[in-house]
Amino acid sequence: MPKYRVLQLISTLERAGAQSLLLDLCRNLDSRTFDVTIAYLRGEADILSSKDASLQVVDLSDDGRLSPFALPRVISLLRNHSLIHTHLVHASIVGLIAAKFARTGGVVYTRHHADPPRPRWDYRLESKLARSADAMIAVSEATLGDILRTGADPERVRVISNAIDVERFADTRASSSPQDWQTGDGPRIGTIARLEPQKSLGTLIEAFAIVLGSFPGATLEIVGEGRERKDLESLAERTGIEKRVRFLGSVPSEDIPTQLSRWDVFALTSVREPFGIVVAEAMAAGVPVAVSDVGGMREVVRNEVTGLTFTVDSPTEAPSNAACSILRLLNDRDLRSRLCSAALAEVRERFDMKVCAARHADLYRDLLLPDS
Repeated sequence: MPKYRVLQLISTLERAGAQSLLLDLCRNLDSRTFDVTIAYLRGEADILSSKDASLQVVDLSDDGRLSPFALPRVISLLRNHSLIHTHLVHASIVGLIAAKFARTGGVVYTRHHADPPRPRWDYRLESKLARSADAMIAVSEATLGDILRTGADPERVRVISNAIDVERFADTRASSSPQDWQTGDGPRIGTIARLEPQKSLGTLIEAFAIVLGSFPGATLEIVGEGRERKDLESLAERTGIEKRVRFLGSVPSEDIPTQLSRWDVFALTSVREPFGIVVAEAMAAGVPVAVSDVGGMREVVRNEVTGLTFTVDSPTEAPSNAACSILRLLNDRDLRSRLCSAALAEVRERFDMKVCAARHADLYRDLLLPDS
């Protein structure tokens, strides 16, 4: 069987959901069939770990900044590749234009984001260019709706749900939290998210203030960095709970399973979410989840079956809605145990990376060997 060279082009390799997905995908593609190169446009490749030493990674930036020569550099790379697969907005703009110049044999575009309420010019340009791809991938049914609303050809779109390496969490899988939190140390609630507006972490901090009324020894741990960190720290201070809220910054990807296993509840309060990879990771780690009922998270978490969901439609009611779900989990060990067991079975069946990688491989073959 011939070996095919695939260029995976992404905007950055900083720690975030789409980057984690891409690395897991590349680790699981059959190296006997696909020779994969990952190229990124800007920033530092801080998501890479020692186990990625065998991956071919190309930095197309100028000292971390987006290069004015990004387009010709991608065109040059494509001369030695059979297929390009683009990820995230700016990489998709550059990659899809480059593919036209290089007349690449196969062009795949993945939409990782949920549409913002008022898309910027770059989102609009990305959507227009994506219609020229040979195949478009939606990472959830919610994202599929976003793609189709741009006028894309439904025949070119496939839903391949985001996925995770489930067994990566086996050794650190959490128990069902047997502590009596009314005495001794309080429970730990945690989240992993970019500190950006769409994650609505202010809602989580306000919800945690309500939780402290029942569990005064509780701790909220927030993993991630972003533009809103100072504002969120100020909110915790104004609320008078700054001593119970810990901002942990970024955590190396290899430490995520251990971090998740330390928490008694995982919570996410996003107002937009195309999928929610970290939610699936929490489920794989055996942590009960309470998440907002938005976007692709509706497909990851089935309310009352694999976790609890709450509405965030009203900014004034969202904190109390989130707090109610978190408190239900903290107060009911049997509920935690039941949800965690169902959640683990769900991610194994629906969101395992081996299945996701096999579907990507089938798509690549369909494009490169259309008559096979």
